[in-house]
Amino acid sequence: MANNFFRFKQFTVSQNESVLKVSTDSVLLGAWVPAGNYQDILDIGTGTGLLALMMAQRFPQATIDAVEIDTNACNIAEKNFILSPFTKQIKLFEISIQKFSEKYPENRYDLIITNPPYFNNQKLSISEGKNIQKHNRYLSLDELAGIAKKHLSQNGTFAMVLPQKEGINFVATARFHGLYCRQITEVFVRPSQKTPKRLLLTFSTTVTEIISNKLYLENESGFRSQEYQLLTKNFYL
Repeated sequence: MANNFFRFKQFTVSQNESVLKVSTDSVLLGAWVPAGNYQDILDIGTGTGLLALMMAQRFPQATIDAVEIDTNACNIAEKNFILSPFTKQIKLFEISIQKFSEKYPENRYDLIITNPPYFNNQKLSISEGKNIQKHNRYLSLDELAGIAKKHLSQNGTFAMVLPQKEGINFVATARFHGLYCRQITEVFVRPSQKTPKRLLLTFSTTVTEIISNKLYLENESGFRSQEYQLLTKNFYL
């Protein structure tokens, strides 16, 4: 991967050293989100715009509000949106999600998606952009749950990716706010790994039986697994 861009089948994501690079977490989440007739989508913390672009590709009928607090990331996301085939689907907001929620309290979304900051009580980076993207001092997971509940439509889906520990804790946090886990996919690097690297999670406003499964990114030889290739085949070159 070049340092300043990442090419997908239908769009290119420009990026630089002051924002987070394209990550497996976001690609996984964007490809994994359950299909649906989503008309309005909210991407919380869009960064370079990757998840918004993936949602636009997967759901051409939808309009996407992409919210990002960091000015530099917004500038990059705006460029990525304009140069993509999906520019008319996506509206970018340079604002914190807390202020966005205050400004647009009536907005409701069929799908809310986020790869949220989750580091807590860990050493901060000298890059303020990376602090915003990685550390939850700007957006706690408790705040995130409350905002998602406020803006989710009655039959909507809230989708996110977190490390295992944070993901398990968030399931309880979300329940407190009236969001109930609907699906958990444990993501392992290889079948021999004992603990999942990430949890892919969806939530809804109604209590349902939780669907649980596993996803392996590689086989034991270190090559991409067939299931990972199948999941991401519409995006990776």
